[in-house]
Amino acid sequence: MIAKTKKFALAHTTYVGLAMKNILTSQWWIILLITLVCIIPAFIWPDFDSWFFGLAITAPLLYLLFWLIQFAGATRLQEFELIFQKLSYEIDSKQILMKIKANQGSQIPWSMIKKAKKGKNHFVLIMSKAQLIYLPFNVFSSKQHIQFVESILKRKELL
Repeated sequence: MIAKTKKFALAHTTYVGLAMKNILTSQWWIILLITLVCIIPAFIWPDFDSWFFGLAITAPLLYLLFWLIQFAGATRLQEFELIFQKLSYEIDSKQILMKIKANQGSQIPWSMIKKAKKGKNHFVLIMSKAQLIYLPFNVFSSKQHIQFVESILKRKELL
């Protein structure tokens, strides 16, 4: 069986939101570490504690701002242009076909997918920090296709 989707385009804001959520869930410990590294000196040098507490708030925000700028900038790069075009997908147990037209597209082997997440109304297939495939449920032809994709993701131990 092959699960086919309708053509749809990923919105820039959706991409930035999903990528930031991925960074927050996968790198939450870095934000915590930055905060701790900034707070600990406040106990060593109590005269400057307000500076260190201010830094403990500012440094994690700057880290998140860095990633926000990276993802917002990626939406303007030519290398990421393909992600934001109107695409249709054909998903089977061997690969994912991204199709621009009926005869033009590229294949993505399942080995490139690092992990997958299922939301209330979508799947997100994560290939790297900046590369992901967003598949809302409303682009699938039927509910059976959604269940088929979910079963593939579970078999591949991505979900």
